[in-house]
Amino acid sequence: MGTGAAATPSTSNLTIESGANVAVTTFYVGDASGRSGMVIQTGGSVAVAGGCRIGHYATESSAYTMTGGSLTLTGNPTANPSTSGVGEQVGGIYLGVDGTGSLVQTGGSISTRFVVLDNRGDSAGTDTLTLSGGTLTLTSIWGLTQRNASTLVNFGGGTIVAGANLPIDATPVLADGTTTTINTGGFTVTAPKAFSGTGGLAITGGGTFQVTGTSTAIGTATVSGSGTTLTGTATMAGSDVTIQAGAKVKPTSTLQFLGNLNVNAGASLEAAITSPTAVTKVVSAGQLTANGTVKVTLSGFTPTLGQVFDIADFTSFSGTPSFDFSGAVLPGGLTWSTTSFSTDGRISIVAGNAYQAFEASHGISGAGATVDSDGDGIVNGIEFVLGGNPSGPGSDSSALSPTFTVDESYFRFMFRRADASVSFNPHVKYGSDLAGWTDAVDGLPVENPVIVAVEGSFYGPGVARVSVLIPRSLAAPGGKLFGRLAVQIP
Repeated sequence: MGTGAAATPSTSNLTIESGANVAVTTFYVGDASGRSGMVIQTGGSVAVAGGCRIGHYATESSAYTMTGGSLTLTGNPTANPSTSGVGEQVGGIYLGVDGTGSLVQTGGSISTRFVVLDNRGDSAGTDTLTLSGGTLTLTSIWGLTQRNASTLVNFGGGTIVAGANLPIDATPVLADGTTTTINTGGFTVTAPKAFSGTGGLAITGGGTFQVTGTSTAIGTATVSGSGTTLTGTATMAGSDVTIQAGAKVKPTSTLQFLGNLNVNAGASLEAAITSPTAVTKVVSAGQLTANGTVKVTLSGFTPTLGQVFDIADFTSFSGTPSFDFSGAVLPGGLTWSTTSFSTDGRISIVAGNAYQAFEASHGISGAGATVDSDGDGIVNGIEFVLGGNPSGPGSDSSALSPTFTVDESYFRFMFRRADASVSFNPHVKYGSDLAGWTDAVDGLPVENPVIVAVEGSFYGPGVARVSVLIPRSLAAPGGKLFGRLAVQIP
């Protein structure tokens, strides 16, 4: 529309309403010098097999406004659509080529391979994308690109959906009092440039949002959805950023926050250590509130006694995080200390014992041997003896519980014993009631001895089977005989 020679500037208008069904090869709005086009879509569907250009020619200014309906581009570009010397590609939307183009979406749905603003030289006029409602789906690796300075991207609501790993290679202005959603769709969305403004962001979709630009936006931001990951090396938009249950923040170097960082219960803050000085960390200019899990991993590096790692900086701290060191197992005699984390964001290597290492490796450091961290009815100290898992999904260790049988002569009590627990003297106690207990010691009492037999690695490497045969005659006359497993962990 708006094509042909023009003796004087003019504008053509097109309205697409509910019930309309438009299918074309190309959709050019304002495709002649001095001839502008204005499209308003309130409903219906537009399917474009080739490309869409809004504001192609010099001295014309064209616009597409969508309040409802759908616009779908299905062509497949054969080259980067925003590369100098490469012609405009099919499958996407160009806002301004030599002219000025504007796309305003307040509702409806757009599906396109890419959106490029000001594709050639930095032309007169400001090419503009404004999203304040509806859904804008980007379906190729080219994503959204601002080529030149005379462009503007406004986010004031609505949803961007990723259909591929792609960049938002733009400097969006977030409108005050609004929240724009970026649905990663399970893909990685990179943000290499700065976000500004006072509006909010909602990151969701189970994929990764990677920040490599230094943003100044001061609204609120949330990261939600199972597996949704906030990562990067620069400054995240938002003066108050919340990582919700199921999501995680996982910096690749130092990831900074303009204000508060909140890691909710069920969320995680992940840090990776690859050398004494190569440590990923978060830096909050405000308060770090951590009620989720702090997960630490080691890669290609084994720490030594006394080393300290700074994984978080903040001006104040709140919360009661748990720690998961299952990906950061230390050599024997060493354990992780988190005592100063709430003060200075640091963790360190201290002398420890095998039980402390067990707790650390399962993310329950400091929980205690008498606590049942996973609620399976077996306290942590006994899980240590049995070689169980005291925390996390699928951690029910009831199948590892001791077993017993009774014959004419003996009450036979059998249990799993992890080699790491031997120094803590795991043993069986017996008694005729639940009030008085006697240690089952091999060869005692002499006149009617208990028999203890150990079969090394019976259940696999590092886990023995211990069989304790308690003579039935040791029960009080007419009484019963009870047995239980005990361990001595300070």
